[in-house]
Amino acid sequence: MADPKELIVGLLRDNIHVYDDDGVEVPGMVSAAWPDMRLFKDYGWHVSVGPVVDARASVLDIGASHKAYRERLQVSVWVHRKRGVNYTPERIRNDLIQEIDRILFQNIIDPAEGYDYVNVSGWLDRDEPERGILRSIIVVQVEYERGRG
Repeated sequence: MADPKELIVGLLRDNIHVYDDDGVEVPGMVSAAWPDMRLFKDYGWHVSVGPVVDARASVLDIGASHKAYRERLQVSVWVHRKRGVNYTPERIRNDLIQEIDRILFQNIIDPAEGYDYVNVSGWLDRDEPERGILRSIIVVQVEYERGRG
């Protein structure tokens, strides 16, 4: 069974598509890594997936042969303000949030073997104007079971 972070990266990696004002896809990246500003040379956006700060998986149920968990992850949407592009970063950020919501909603029940549930539980903006970055944080909740080992 994949790590919950890897599950979310896998669901998003091949399914996010956002387009500029002329209908051309804006290139981007989905990963578990914090973005490096150099990647924005080639990409208009980056989505990173990681644990919510200071959050641990909570145990929902302890059975004889398994444990059920609930874990919260942080999906960060990063859009760089660039010159000479045919889109506004605010629109691309909004499109990315809608795409993430759509993808997770399609996979809310039975997202992968061993996982029971995945859903968005909230989001907020954390822009970094001094670096020219629009950033939104989406909190995702994953429920799963693991066998006792």
